[in-house]
Amino acid sequence: MQPTQRFSNRADNYARFRPGYPAAVVETLRSDAAWKRGGRVADIGAGTGISSELFLRHGYEVTAVEPNAAMRAKAEAWLGANAQFRAVTGTAEETGLPDQSFDGVICAQAFHWFRAEEAGREFRRILRPGGVIAVMWNLRRSDASPFMAGLDALLLRHCPDYAGQVVQETQRSVASVMALGDAVQPRELPWVDPLDRDTMVGRLLSASYVPLEGEPGHEPLLAGVHCLFDREARDGLVDMVYDTKLYWTL
Repeated sequence: MQPTQRFSNRADNYARFRPGYPAAVVETLRSDAAWKRGGRVADIGAGTGISSELFLRHGYEVTAVEPNAAMRAKAEAWLGANAQFRAVTGTAEETGLPDQSFDGVICAQAFHWFRAEEAGREFRRILRPGGVIAVMWNLRRSDASPFMAGLDALLLRHCPDYAGQVVQETQRSVASVMALGDAVQPRELPWVDPLDRDTMVGRLLSASYVPLEGEPGHEPLLAGVHCLFDREARDGLVDMVYDTKLYWTL
């Protein structure tokens, strides 16, 4: 499946249940990367607008670039009433945006799908002098708690593509970020996202390696997840524990 169409049948779960990103992302870019306040941001591979919303909330004007029509429609439905937001059709390698028109370029959770060298040239074309490129993604901490360890075990058991895809995507993301230049700066930002049962299940089903209804492994995976939730939940919630990987370069 082409990366630009990979999540078309998961757009609803993606929009409703995918994790956001901690406010520490913006705080770190402002303090450590001298990211200016209130500038113009291009969110590349913006999906349903999760990363766009973070920067809108912190006072930025955001242009979301997304090739997948179903995902882009979710972003427009959610954020389109905000005058600081617009969504356009484009790819990381061909955004269609004007030269030197943005103070920052962000990519969240999608960078491993890009052709890194072409994307890097395109990012620098649309950046103003002194602009910042920032790439981030969430990585689950499988060793953080009995719930996180149990969830990882279920995914390994019932999702044939899980282990390989997560490892490959992480390796591709890091390699691709390093291709952006010699001055890439890394940060790791831990955060915890409490989830109720429905949100936890919906988040799992938004992942491309998780079998959907009618596919092999779907029913036993969900049965195991519900049992895990019943065992580990406190006050109707479980903690999904992440490290947010943040890289930036000028």
